[in-house]
Amino acid sequence: MPIKHAYFIILFALLCIEAPPLYAKPERATRSHLIAEQYSRTKKGDLLVAGFQFDKFIGKNWFYSLSILEAIGGDNHAGYAIASYGLGYSKPLTHTLEWNSVVFIGGGGGGQFNKSELDGGYTVKYQTGLHHTINSRIGIEANVGWLTFPEGDIQSYIYSMGITHQNNLTPKKKEKTSTKPNDIISFETKQLMYNKNTKEIITLIGGRHKHFTHPNMYLSYSGFAATTGGRHGYIEGAVGIGWRTTILTHFYADFGTTIGAAGGGGNEEIEGTGLNSQTILEVGTHLTDKVSIGGQVGYLAFLEGEIKSPMAGINLSYHLPPGQMSLKNNTQTSRDNLFWEQYVGPRRDGIEALVAYYHDMFLNKNLFVSYGTSWSTLGKRPGYGKAMVGSGYQWELTKNWTYDIRGYVGVGGHQQLELGDAYVWMIQNGLTYQINAHIAAKIQYGYLDYPSGHYNAGVISHGISITL
Repeated sequence: MPIKHAYFIILFALLCIEAPPLYAKPERATRSHLIAEQYSRTKKGDLLVAGFQFDKFIGKNWFYSLSILEAIGGDNHAGYAIASYGLGYSKPLTHTLEWNSVVFIGGGGGGQFNKSELDGGYTVKYQTGLHHTINSRIGIEANVGWLTFPEGDIQSYIYSMGITHQNNLTPKKKEKTSTKPNDIISFETKQLMYNKNTKEIITLIGGRHKHFTHPNMYLSYSGFAATTGGRHGYIEGAVGIGWRTTILTHFYADFGTTIGAAGGGGNEEIEGTGLNSQTILEVGTHLTDKVSIGGQVGYLAFLEGEIKSPMAGINLSYHLPPGQMSLKNNTQTSRDNLFWEQYVGPRRDGIEALVAYYHDMFLNKNLFVSYGTSWSTLGKRPGYGKAMVGSGYQWELTKNWTYDIRGYVGVGGHQQLELGDAYVWMIQNGLTYQINAHIAAKIQYGYLDYPSGHYNAGVISHGISITL
């Protein structure tokens, strides 16, 4: 074992000494991070990535994390992205300062790195640092760590800084009527000009989550992937702010701006570092009190690249119920699924295993909607990933066993795979065994297909589900 691995494992163990039980009552529900992370050593120089980390507390100090980062700095690295999940522990030092440590596993690739540097894309990261709480919700952090692709050549110290926003678990004193709108999840498609010299236009599909902080103001998180135009490795991820207002009862206007990372389309000269900004104007109408449809126009500018293009698109949005859904005879409102996903069959074409995360939101005791992403970790296609949305239905077999079936549609991409227009569908079924009130073991089998490409495979998924 390399000395750096041992060092961080020992550090993590020391941090957890005298830790409270894993399911001691948590004082915080979630914590969101906006992070910039520097790799200090790669064969092609330094690399700067940025993105999100989302923590969900499963005890007073324990939490698990989902992290998605994409390149925004470094020559010829636009399109590099890494997705991982991990287990962490937070140790209070003072009433405003705490020491955090997390161990991540995940998958990454793209950004002009070759196969010898990444192999299948499997990655391990150890991260530790300090978090300072400014007020009950906002904080700042600084971390150091070590990242390695165990089957590849990349090994690097990492340094990161970020800001955090946390939701605390506090007793409700009195129910008050809120004027703040419910969160909105949108399914969107848009077009932009990728290369102005060749007039090459690409189509992307993706999603956006808007979290309202005031009656008209919101924070947004978004991700997109190319589906046409021969740029199936091109992806976007961004964070932003916006303003939304109702017009004439049934109509609305929405203006937002984002900053984020993009790349992987195969032309590093025009993508630059991948750092970009977007402005978006949306006008639409409410079909019901929970569903709306809108049209968008906007402008995309790569700050250190040549891509500067108008955009146009449409979206279908769902307005989430306020807070936790109250379901009769069902205490489960949502669950997080962490999977090791394996492709099997003669047409898997170099993809062996992926790390996957899916979030299920229950609409009633049995019916749920689901969305998630998975990234290659083993095989010959580092950088392959897919993002999907779907729904499912579960049946209770016994007190501890349930069976569910689920279907998804989405997009996936890799420059060296024949995926057609990048649209993919997947169907799965499987069994869940409830170990305790919070953790369940899952195994699923299914099939995925890129109908306009030449790629399909069986899919075996096994992992855990966490319900809080």
